Amino acid sequence: MCSYSIKEIYVIEPKVALNYRNMWLSFSGMVALKVRTGGSKSPGIIIHETVKQILNEIIVENACKLVIFIDELDRCRPNYAIETLERIKHYFDDERIIFVVSVNKEQLVHTISNFYGDSFDSTGYLNKFFDMNIYLPEIPQYSKRSTILQTNQGQYHLKKITEELGEYYNLSLRDMIIFHQNIESTSTQRCNDYSKEGCILSIFIPIILALDIVNQTEKKRFLEGEGGTFKKLCQNLPSLRKLICLFGDKSGNDNEDYRVGFEKIYEVYECAFAPNKTYEGELDISRDLKEICIQVCNGE
Repeated sequence: MCSYSIKEIYVIEPKVALNYRNMWLSFSGMVALKVRTGGSKSPGIIIHETVKQILNEIIVENACKLVIFIDELDRCRPNYAIETLERIKHYFDDERIIFVVSVNKEQLVHTISNFYGDSFDSTGYLNKFFDMNIYLPEIPQYSKRSTILQTNQGQYHLKKITEELGEYYNLSLRDMIIFHQNIESTSTQRCNDYSKEGCILSIFIPIILALDIVNQTEKKRFLEGEGGTFKKLCQNLPSLRKLICLFGDKSGNDNEDYRVGFEKIYEVYECAFAPNKTYEGELDISRDLKEICIQVCNGE
């Protein structure tokens, strides 16, 4: 067992980085020396010996293991991903070293197929690099919701619409965190439940920020007043429908309240985002609503 304290780990980290640098400098010097003296060792052997020497310096106890994490290898350039795996296999064949590679295996197989051709056995090729595969289940929506959105009092609608947009677009945990952070950076004075404009901004702002993550083309269309995405979201998000009904005639009929409320909200949307439109409706809305939306999305 390795018995390092937290303080000792912080000391080891820069040493490891320094040793990697020394390994490169040492390797460069060896190659230069070989060229000058005509040594018999090939560059491959020199690299292998140098790596082993540096690892012996890092791993000072026989029972110690050096664990190296490589994340999102499938997102790298195909040739880089393949070369990385090949070099790990060739130069780091040491029982004291454990590589933990976090990848979308299906995507990496696809990457390798694109590199070598469809007839190449990409799955078999990839399997030779890994001794064990651990499959992580997809994170369920209720777990994603546990990344609690920090909103303020008077932002109920903003919070509910944000949560449902995350579910509707099936955001990954990473994207959900980014989405929530972007929402949290918006102006609390602008997005609120107290005024009609605040409620309308609580509709538009999360939609713009969600589209910024999932689809830039749809975001551009939304900002240009093409209402296809907006209509679809209003039909599919219960929180949006509930808020829109509050702009209805309060007739007691949900369908009728939604119809009337949607006409009012959509008129605001068209006049704010579509070109050459002037709002003359009954709601007290700023003329520069689009600019306000953009400013709020930018955290201003």
